[in-house]
Amino acid sequence: VVYNGIAIEREPIAEPASQDLLMLARHDRNKNVAMVVRAFGQLIERNHQWQGRLVIVGRSGRQTPELKKIVDKLPKPERVVLLDGVSGAELVQLLRGSLALVSASTMEGFDYPIMEAKAEGLPTIISDIPVHRELHDGTSLFFIWNRTVRTNFILFHF
Repeated sequence: VVYNGIAIEREPIAEPASQDLLMLARHDRNKNVAMVVRAFGQLIERNHQWQGRLVIVGRSGRQTPELKKIVDKLPKPERVVLLDGVSGAELVQLLRGSLALVSASTMEGFDYPIMEAKAEGLPTIISDIPVHRELHDGTSLFFIWNRTVRTNFILFHF
């Protein structure tokens, strides 16, 4: 089933083109971008050989100053790329050139980027919230995080 008329126009991605993680989210608290940046910092600290970047495409907002501070404190801040927006063609290129799409929303109405990623054949790593569970159970890697611990412990599950 393809929701909201998302048409698959190309062959699905056969294998990752890079080690980059992609996040499509404006810089708002409910999108949980800060948590993803912190978790990415932990990932690169623990896996020195891994060379992926975190590419975040989304409009600046109230959380942007906080995000920039978090990025600046990372061991390799140059591996986080903040893009305010991209064209449709650039978005397809980013989707098809990434390892996975990350969606960490704490609440969401539909989360269209997940459907776009799946239409391209890109794996998705998403927060375990009701709408994600309803639409993507069995087709995405879900994660939960400890909201009370600053280390953002993440547990993956299917």
